[in-house]
Amino acid sequence: MHKRSLATAVLCGGLRVAAAHSATNCTAAHSALVAFGEAVMTFKPRPATPVHVALPLAAPAAEVVQAVGGAELNVAVALSRVSAAPIASYVSVLPHGPLGDAVRSAAEASGVATENVVVDGSPHSVLGTLHVVDDGSGPRPHYQRHHSAFATVASGDTFDWPSLLSPAKWLHVTGITPLLGPGPAAAWSTALEAAAATDGCDVSLDFNHRPALGSLEELWALVQPHVAARAVTLLMLSEDSLRRLAEREGVWPGEGAEHASQAAALSSLRQRWGVPLLGCCFKRAAAPREAASGGLKDTQEHKNTLFGGGGVVRWSVVATAAGEVSTGDTPVVHRPREALG
Repeated sequence: MHKRSLATAVLCGGLRVAAAHSATNCTAAHSALVAFGEAVMTFKPRPATPVHVALPLAAPAAEVVQAVGGAELNVAVALSRVSAAPIASYVSVLPHGPLGDAVRSAAEASGVATENVVVDGSPHSVLGTLHVVDDGSGPRPHYQRHHSAFATVASGDTFDWPSLLSPAKWLHVTGITPLLGPGPAAAWSTALEAAAATDGCDVSLDFNHRPALGSLEELWALVQPHVAARAVTLLMLSEDSLRRLAEREGVWPGEGAEHASQAAALSSLRQRWGVPLLGCCFKRAAAPREAASGGLKDTQEHKNTLFGGGGVVRWSVVATAAGEVSTGDTPVVHRPREALG
């Protein structure tokens, strides 16, 4: 692994932010990141706030928050927002027209370069969507992306990866893309293979298992060969994926202190898989007083981020050869609480 730090690991829940600072003074050019994946338009219930005045809508109409989303794009945006110079670029397929333009405008407004986005001009080209709907048991994601421009156009030969990655220091991808269909899966694998063949380009892979897209076993079968080939420098997991994969590998410590079990599992899996950096993202619902003050005190007992507290606290832990690194002392607090994080 190259002797530089990960400029960012924006990898936990919907926005996923956890910054890790360099031990050396890397320039912006040495921290360039290429993020590859699908963007979606998200529609989520408007969070309730003390000052919110509801519109006089007739049932069954409801207020929603419309926003540009996409796990990979979120990483590029977050990195750009904490960097002094434009150092992140986004690679994807977008439809021609106002929806595709809205995605590019949102990315560019945050300093993300979009010149390598492929624009699909075919008739009826669409942008994927994510609607959060409460089915009576709580907010649930409902995707409409199988016929999106990205899902139908992206393939193994859509992008010139050697050219795109030659100036990059990091390629960021997620486990969402390979479950979107054969074309996106081929583009994803080709990108990972190109990064492995590009001198000086590391790969960060957010496992990001989405049950609505496929099983954990299906996703691991796609990710594992790249991990085994030592093509991944940073692999990020959720708490659920960490436990399930550790149990699958027979290294989950069993009952005991939650963090101690998670830390032991991270260390064991890192050594077993040969991943230089293996991380886990955490989020807890913050009690109202912690959400208001931005502190972490007493928040970890509120694990259900959908129903408890007045905000969400997020932090990351990364296992390295030298030990554990955590952003727990500088967590990100989101408020008000939002459906599905």
